[in-house]
Amino acid sequence: MTISEAKKELKSYGMILREEKDTEEEIDRLKSRCTKVTATFSDMPSGGYNPKKLEDAIADLVDETEKYFKLLDKEKTIKAKIKYKLDKLEDINYDARVVLNKRYILLKSVYEIAYDLNISDRHAKRLLREAILEYSKL
Repeated sequence: MTISEAKKELKSYGMILREEKDTEEEIDRLKSRCTKVTATFSDMPSGGYNPKKLEDAIADLVDETEKYFKLLDKEKTIKAKIKYKLDKLEDINYDARVVLNKRYILLKSVYEIAYDLNISDRHAKRLLREAILEYSKL
């Protein structure tokens, strides 16, 4: 595995989490659309009740919910794969495992990692680069 492939594999977990969050927000929006009932009183004629809008909202809600559950399954699979490789990496280099876990599983920035480990930003970047190299060798 090349370094770029290793980075892509590690970043895929964070992308799935972001997509899950977006899907959750869409589900909340659709739920509110399905349960939104407003009564307006006016002496002006209106277009009337349109059940098609509600049916479409419910269908969209079902689709988004299915998409969300598929994303959850994908997230579990990706996380398990990465965790397995990180556990193998622990036998070789503990620091590399810690840095990769904080960066790609806990989604911390390099600066937060440096602060947590009480090292300089430059050293944290160096450790991350070395850790990705070790990860790509697995």
